[in-house]
Amino acid sequence: MKIAWFTPFSRRSAIGKYSQSATRELTKYWEVDLWVTGDEDLFSTDLNIVRYLPGSDLSTMLKEYDHVVYNMGNYLSFHKDIYEVSRVIRGIVIVHDFVMHHFFTGYYFSHEKDANAYVRDMEMFYGDEGKRDAIGSLSAARRPVWESDEIAKYPFVERTIEGALGVIVHSHFHGSMVKRKYLGPVGVLYHPFDAKKSISVITGVQKASLGLQENKVLLITVGHVNPNKRIDTIIRVLGKNKQIAKKLTYIIIGPCEHEAYLSDLKILVNHYDLTDTVTFMGFHPDDVLYSYMSAADGFINLRFPAMEGASWSLVEELHFGKPVMVSDTGCYSEMPDECVLKIRTNREEEDILQALKRLAYKDRSLLDIGIRGKEFALTTFSASRYCDSFLRFLDEVRSWKPVLGLIDRASLELSLMGVSDSLPVIDRVASEISSLFK
Repeated sequence: MKIAWFTPFSRRSAIGKYSQSATRELTKYWEVDLWVTGDEDLFSTDLNIVRYLPGSDLSTMLKEYDHVVYNMGNYLSFHKDIYEVSRVIRGIVIVHDFVMHHFFTGYYFSHEKDANAYVRDMEMFYGDEGKRDAIGSLSAARRPVWESDEIAKYPFVERTIEGALGVIVHSHFHGSMVKRKYLGPVGVLYHPFDAKKSISVITGVQKASLGLQENKVLLITVGHVNPNKRIDTIIRVLGKNKQIAKKLTYIIIGPCEHEAYLSDLKILVNHYDLTDTVTFMGFHPDDVLYSYMSAADGFINLRFPAMEGASWSLVEELHFGKPVMVSDTGCYSEMPDECVLKIRTNREEEDILQALKRLAYKDRSLLDIGIRGKEFALTTFSASRYCDSFLRFLDEVRSWKPVLGLIDRASLELSLMGVSDSLPVIDRVASEISSLFK
């Protein structure tokens, strides 16, 4: 049995880490080939890597596989080619992000050069309100949807999973949303994390070895520097509470392609005179990243609005056994209350201040939170558990194929007849198909 696994595999991609861990386990049972484009710095693997070119005769090349799997995320450069193949050859789609809006604005504006396609999809999926907000965004009549908190209203997952034989997500929050948009099989599979292989057992790093002050509490935010990570809010809270700020070192490790936001953050740091507290390190390879995470006293992993279906960085942080501050929204709300420090989105600054106080003054109860978080991660985010669930999901996909085939045929016939989706016959046909396969 063979699987073609389409994925970004760059060391700069969290989905690359996910794929490395997932395929390493799956290859114990199935033959797995990694399908990648580009020559970027790739993760190490013993699997066969197939470098394909967009426009190749992939239908012929993929005939030898039993399953084709597409990893889809919100970053255009990593996922454009994968998306385009998925539009031609049906397969299982793993949706890593709850909000895919940025991918499709990039795809329509930068790649297709067709802003009207964006407006059409906003109307198709979200009605008159979607159309109005799309037109307003393009005409500068309002703040662009893709730069506002309203983006979560327009996730664009519908286009991502269109035609999929099955959909995999990584949280129940994301799964419930997908099930409202998709009739076929939906699997909720938690991240496949192997701590021994993924974080290379980097432990016991001292702050002094990193050039940091041992007497200061080290807090770290990991990953791409985006507005929804609330780093600006953290800086404001620190700026208004200098006694706490003096006790902390706050380091942000990750790339930033949102240059305007990074510029605003640096202005805030200077405004509040926090240059001795806040540092932006940019992207660093895993050996450097994990050294800082090992030395850290805690992590800040806020998201609002939550655009991810799950968080690989959160899984990594939990395995270090340190307290993690998360927003109480989206997939992060599914974390047990006793395993993380939850920040209410409607009381954000107030809760952040209280959490920072506990961290700065080394509240002993935080040690227990870190331990419980690690125990939860070890039992929940398991590569072997993921593999078992994935193989069971493949069986479910096989059983669904006749249903999806009949739906496709019925949809084509109704379309050729010019039947509107608002007519009662649509519901009647759906009901009949459901009763046949119940």
